Formats: sequence, structure tokens, C-alpha cells
Amino acid sequence: KTNPGIQRLAITFDDGLKNNFTHAAPVLRRLGIPATFFICTPAEGQEAKLWPDELNILTSHLEHDINLGGSTFHRHAWNVWKTKEGLSIEDFFRPKTSAERRVFLDELTALHPADFWQGIDPLYYQLMSEDEMTTLSRHPLFDLGCHAQDHSLLGLMDKNEAVSQLANNKNKLERLTGTPIGSVAYPDGNYSRELIDDAENLGLDLQMAVNFRFPEDEMDGRLWSRFGFHQDRSWIEQLHRLNLRFHEKQ
Repeated sequence: KTNPGIQRLAITFDDGLKNNFTHAAPVLRRLGIPATFFICTPAEGQEAKLWPDELNILTSHLEHDINLGGSTFHRHAWNVWKTKEGLSIEDFFRPKTSAERRVFLDELTALHPADFWQGIDPLYYQLMSEDEMTTLSRHPLFDLGCHAQDHSLLGLMDKNEAVSQLANNKNKLERLTGTPIGSVAYPDGNYSRELIDDAENLGLDLQMAVNFRFPEDEMDGRLWSRFGFHQDRSWIEQLHRLNLRFHEKQ
């Protein structure tokens, strides 16, 4: 913002997976590259896996059609599951409450052997421990930010529940790090205009939105758009798309 002629980027990681601490952070330290880690903090007694990871792992080991809540999902390439009407299994889960998602995830779990999770590498789903979050936050290159408690889509939730998720997330991270947390990345980029104000009132002045959802967002200085990298695309393709994104901003 100090020089409109210079394009800059910031590297961020979502969810707070342990592999961010064990794999990404050492590379960033070695190269001297700063980054922000937006971290989920499940409440006491909640599942230690985030629902998108659990869903992806459970479905990736199934071949036959999946029946959930009266909808039948058919498998396509890259572990994509859709109904004949085009509803993806992720979009089926997104608007559900935490309790509703748990019921459907348990139904999927029942389709696997009892020892299923013993054969899955924790690298794909394990979250950082509190000690690891604290250690990460103390490095001068790294910052932590909010990502809600359980990766729920905050813009689809009851207002009070969404604010509670952000407040609990922020309070836990501040307790662990001993420093103010002033940023949030909305899970799946889902938010509402009202939630932007609520988050600011909590002290979350910097808000990551992926793609803007409302016409007035473009001029809202609290919101920043993001560019995601995905594991099912080559680095060459993604670098090309990143260059295009920067070109569009000029």
C-alpha cells in the first residue's frame, strides 16, 4: 500500500495442521521467508480432525456410491463425489452444523474396517499441539491468525455462534502465544457483511476472504483476497495462474 507500483504477496497456511510445523516451517526458516498460519482450535472434547480432512480421507478409500441424508453421491476423478444433480459431497457438508456433520462422518466411518484410521498416516490430518503453536508463534518470521474452531463456514452459521467461534479461537491463540491476534482467514472464504464488523469488534482488523462475496467488499480495507494453491494441480500451472493474478491487478 505504500507504493502502488509494487506488487507484493504474503504466504499463508490454513487449518493448523502438524505438517505445517514439521515440514513447511523448517523450509521457510531456512529460506528466511515470513508466513502467517491461520489455525483452527477445536473445543475441548471435539474431534481432533477437521471435517474437510476427515471427509476427504474417508471418501478416498471408497469406490461404491455413497448415500447420505437422502442424497446419492457418485465418484468421479480426483476423489470428486457428486449427485446426478451436480451437488458435491463437500457442498452437502458445508451448511451443516458441527453435530450434523459428525453424524454423517460417523456413517462414512462405519463403511470402513474398525481399524481404518490406524492405517492412515497422521501427516494428512493431525493438528498442531499447543506447544507447537506456541513455538511457531515465537519465531520472528511467523505469525498466527484465526481460522475458527472447527472449520465451519461462519457466514452460514447463526450470528452468535459464528462470533463465539471466532472469539474462542482468538482467545485460545492469545493465551498460548501471549500476543494479540489481529487477523482471520474465513474457512472456505465464507463470511457475511455483518460478520466483518463483528470480527473487527473482536480486534480482527485484517480479514482474508479468498474471493470477495459482496459488491462493497472491493473497497473495504479490512478485507484481502487470496490465491489458493492446490495439491491436484502442477506447480507450473499454479505459477502461471499466480502470474496472471498479479497481471490482473496492475
